[in-house]
Amino acid sequence: MKLVKAYNSVSLVLRIVIGMAIGTALALLIPNAAVTAPGIGILGTLFVGALKAIAPLLVFVLIISALAQSKEKLGKQFGTVIVLYLVSTFLAAVIAVIASYLFPVTITLTEAVSDSAPESFAEIFTNLLTNIVSNPIGSIVSGNFLGILFWAIVLGFAFKGAADSTKRFLADASEAVTKAVRFVINLAPFGILGLVFTAVSTSGLAIFTEYGKLLLLLVGCMLFSALIVNPVMAFVAMRNYITTTTTLTAELSEIRAKLALLERTDEDNAEAINDLSEDMRKELDNIYQAIAALSVKTPQARKQPRLIGYKTPEK
Repeated sequence: MKLVKAYNSVSLVLRIVIGMAIGTALALLIPNAAVTAPGIGILGTLFVGALKAIAPLLVFVLIISALAQSKEKLGKQFGTVIVLYLVSTFLAAVIAVIASYLFPVTITLTEAVSDSAPESFAEIFTNLLTNIVSNPIGSIVSGNFLGILFWAIVLGFAFKGAADSTKRFLADASEAVTKAVRFVINLAPFGILGLVFTAVSTSGLAIFTEYGKLLLLLVGCMLFSALIVNPVMAFVAMRNYITTTTTLTAELSEIRAKLALLERTDEDNAEAINDLSEDMRKELDNIYQAIAALSVKTPQARKQPRLIGYKTPEK
C-alpha cells in the first residue's frame, strides 16, 4: 500500500519520463531485446489495447448521461458549441494536412499499412454515412467514434423523459467508467516503457529523431490552433456579445458619472440646507425669547379696574 501511495504521489509526467528512460536503457542493455525479452514490450500492447477499449465506452456513456440530465431546452448556446466544435475540428484537420506537406516527416512503422485511400468524394461521403449509422455495439467495439457520437446523442435525447432513478444510474455509470479511465491512465508509465522498449529494440535510437520531428510538428499544429485559430473563431462567435458589452460598459460609466455629479450636488444642497436650518433655528430662538418676555410682562400690565364715583366698600 505504501508503494502505491508513493507511486501516485509522483506527477504523471515525471513517471512517464522515467518510464521512457527505463525502456530505452533496457532496450540498449539487453542483447536482441525484441526476441529475448518480449514480456517487456507486451506492456505497451496491453496499455494501447486498454485505451482503445475504454475510450469509446467513456464517450458513449458520458454523452448519454449529459444529454439525459440536461434541461428541457438546451438553448442557442448548445447549437453554438456544436458548430464551433465541428468548425474547429475541420480547421485542425486542414492545418495538419498543410503542415504535413510543408514539413514532411518519415516514420518507420513496425507493420505495413494495408488500407488504401478513397478514390472519390462520393466514396468518402458514402463511408461517412455508413459509419454514422453503423451498429452502436459494433461502433464501440471497433472504435467508430462517428457511430458512437450519433447513437449516444439519439439515446441521450431518448432518456430525457426517463425516471430520475434511470438518470441517476446513467450518472453513476459515467462516473464508474471515468474512474476506469483514470486507472488506465495511471498505468501509462508502464505502457510507455513497453512502447519505447519495442521501438528502440527494433529501430535503435534513431527512432527518437523521427518521433521528435513528429512531436514538434504535432505541438506546432496544436499551438497554432490554440493560439491563433481558436481565438479568431471565439472573437467571430462573440463579436455581438463584445459589442453589447462595450455599449453597456459605456452606459454604466455615464451612469456612474451622473451619480457622482448628483452626490456632489447633494452635498452642496445638504450644506445649504444646514446653513438655512441654522438661521431658522436662530430666528425661532429669537421668537421664542420674545414670546417668553411678553408672557412675563402680561400679568403686570393687567390691573384691577377702578370704579368711578364711589369707593370700593371695605370688607
